[in-house]
Amino acid sequence: MKIPFSKVTRDSSYQIDLENINAVFILKPKNKTGDLVFCELNFHGKLQMSCSICNSDNLLEIDEKVELLINNGIFNGFDENFDVYEMLEGYIDLNNILISELELIKSDYYKCDNCYDKNDI
Repeated sequence: MKIPFSKVTRDSSYQIDLENINAVFILKPKNKTGDLVFCELNFHGKLQMSCSICNSDNLLEIDEKVELLINNGIFNGFDENFDVYEMLEGYIDLNNILISELELIKSDYYKCDNCYDKNDI
């Protein structure tokens, strides 16, 4: 789902479902021009994870809240409190943001229940 920056008003809310994940985006303009948007992303569901030890696939129950900024164009500067997503076409791509956050979780070190009690070598 793509949302034009111009359509983001105070407390705009959008819901999307992606595979086994339900996500709610709450968007708020951060500046007067509307080019910087604060995003609260809440998502939950089941995520396919591969064990980092035995490589077995498991469904992991997730329930996450992420706060971030979305900028219309290249973000000049640095924000100590939030990650910043840059959107280059004038639209906020909610699917892209959710997929990126899910891939970040998948890239973490994960041990399945069978490997959790084993000693690391």
